Amino acid sequence: MTTAELIEKRKPLLDKYTHKYMNMGKDSTDVDDVMGFFELTKEQQSILVNYCLTAFIPTKRMNHNHTSYGLKHVFAKFPDGFYVTNGQFKGAMMLAGYLPHNKSDRNWNFSIAEKCPGTGFQENQEYDPHGKARHYIPLP
Repeated sequence: MTTAELIEKRKPLLDKYTHKYMNMGKDSTDVDDVMGFFELTKEQQSILVNYCLTAFIPTKRMNHNHTSYGLKHVFAKFPDGFYVTNGQFKGAMMLAGYLPHNKSDRNWNFSIAEKCPGTGFQENQEYDPHGKARHYIPLP
């Protein structure tokens, strides 16, 4: 299955997680809404979903150390990465098979491994005294 086919097949899932708000009497989608994912070009959608499919390792336990907001910044540093909104990133994670711990949170947590490229971790990475990665080493 191609990434485009995967996106099309799982598209109805995002409808269940969308949240719209009223802004000065007009319906609009805010930057945290998963439906913002569809504002990206088809190429950007594929790059982002492929990243989510390959940069994260699924686990049974929820990871509370990383949120969608922080993870989107790691993606932006990826060689093919680019700026995305929090909602666009959340939509891509859902399309990649990662459901949020609590969909009412603004910044979502997912069941992902602590030590995976998407969190900015690499085995050979240098660490500061607090155990945080100093820099992101992108996927090959």
